[in-house]
This record gives sequence, structure tokens and C-alpha cells, in this order.
Amino acid sequence: MEILGAKDDISVRLLTSRPDEWNNIIEVFDRDGTFEYSGRLDVISSNPEEVISDADIIISTLPANILREVIQKIKPFIKAGAWIGLMPGNGGGEFYWDKMVNFYSQWTDDSSTMLLGTDEEVQKLCHKLDKIELRGVGSVKEYFGAQTAEKMTAKISNKIALKNIQSPMILTAKGYVPDFKSRYFLEDFPSGLCIIKSFCEIAEIKTPFIDKILMWFEDFAGVEYYVNGRFIGKDLKELALPQNFGINSQEDMIRYYRM
Repeated sequence: MEILGAKDDISVRLLTSRPDEWNNIIEVFDRDGTFEYSGRLDVISSNPEEVISDADIIISTLPANILREVIQKIKPFIKAGAWIGLMPGNGGGEFYWDKMVNFYSQWTDDSSTMLLGTDEEVQKLCHKLDKIELRGVGSVKEYFGAQTAEKMTAKISNKIALKNIQSPMILTAKGYVPDFKSRYFLEDFPSGLCIIKSFCEIAEIKTPFIDKILMWFEDFAGVEYYVNGRFIGKDLKELALPQNFGINSQEDMIRYYRM
């Protein structure tokens, strides 16, 4: 680190839980106390985003017993292509990085097809409710400037703002598995897609893409949203759906949202 810090064209930053105990100038002495060289630390901070976010090389000197905990804290800020080194190289630290999948960089054409399909269903809903001001609900095609699944995949997987967003996964003895307690699952399905589906039901809009996603969610979440293909499952009663609050027609929706 000190050798790198001695080079003017390299920025060296230190992530530490005790930044107040460090100095921006680091001096290195040999075993006999003879001065060897010095280097500069440009940033000293306990904030991983401040230190990690644009790093090309990350070198860890953490003891093995806390490595996993720290990795969980810094991994959302590690950019794609960064090199990571461990000193000393023991403790099985390399396994903690294995298969940490970036959510959007692994985006596929199948994912884009589902996204475009669900977005089309949302746009149909907005057009059906033309008496409510919904012009702010833009389409993903317009937002990303992509009209096909292939172009959408290229846009999403290469968008810089999405590069470092990790998939909702947890490490187990068998490797990484989906974290079903993540807000991706606990919020986005029951408090997002289910509500959109409910409005589409009222507006009599068919939603094959939304149905496919919610039925997939049903299988592993152990909930009942559909009965014989109809969106009338028992677990819908606990959700914030318009029908649960007396909104059952387009007229009800218009009256409610224009109040």
C-alpha cells in the first residue's frame, strides 16, 4: 500500500473502523528501524462507499474470522472488473466471493421479454384509465430507448448506475441461495405487482406476463393468489389491494383518485 501511495498517479484509500487513529502519511521502516520509504493515503474513512466505489484494486488485510462480515458490507460498492487480493492468503476468503451475482449485469433476453411484457400490460392499464392523470407513468421502452428484448438486455446489463447492484442472495453451506427475506420478495410482489394486477382486474385487462410472474412467486413463497387461474386466492385479503378497500370498478377508481 505504501509503495502504491508513493506514486503520484495512483490514489490510495484506506477503509478502517478507526479512521481517527490513522495519518495520511505512512512511513515504512525495516526491522532495524531504518527508514525505507513513505506514501500518502488520499482518503481514510469508515464509509465503504467513499473508499470502495471506484476502486480498481482492493487489497484486504483482514483476519479470516471477520472477513465474511466485512465482505457483506462492501460488496454493494465493488464495481465490475475490480481486482481483489487477500493478505495473508488464507482462511478460505476466496470462497466468500464465489458466485456473488450482480443482478443487472447478468440480465438476459428472457428477463427483458418478461419486463417488456409486463410493461405493456401496465401501459394498457394507464390508457384504459384515461380520465386519471397518468402521463408520468412512462414505458420502459421509452426510458431505456429499446424496442426489442435484445436491445433492452444490452441497455440494462451495461447501464453504469445498475452495475454494482447485487442479487438478493445469502451464503449457505451449499453455496449462494436466494434470500427470500429480501425486500425484492417481501415488498415487490405483494406490495407492487399484486396491486398492479388488482387494478388490471378492475379494468378488465388481461395480464399473462404478470400472471406468470406472480404464479412463480406463489410456488416458493407458499402463498395463494390464484385459484383455478383466477386472482382470488385467500392471501390477497391481507394485502393493500383496491378491492379490499371498496374499489371495485373503473368509476370507483376515477372517483377515488380524482378526489
